[in-house]
Amino acid sequence: MQHDAQQKRQRQIVDAIADGISARTLKDELMALEAREDVLMAKLQTVPQQNVLLNPNMADLSPASGGSAPGTRGPGRQCRGN
Repeated sequence: MQHDAQQKRQRQIVDAIADGISARTLKDELMALEAREDVLMAKLQTVPQQNVLLNPNMADLSPASGGSAPGTRGPGRQCRGN
């Protein structure tokens, strides 16, 4: 999310420069945004990948296969309460 906001602000600054606003007034903000982007990208590189744990019998539990997933009362019927 932060990365998308950073990129959006960078595009706004570039558009402002293209529209004739002095580049000097926006240079510091753009440099700060680029530095923040570098920090965010470095953080993304250091985040460990999480393994997704799936039940090996998941296909047998899906309503499409005719089975009943936990918390249901047969295909297409959800439990209500206890």
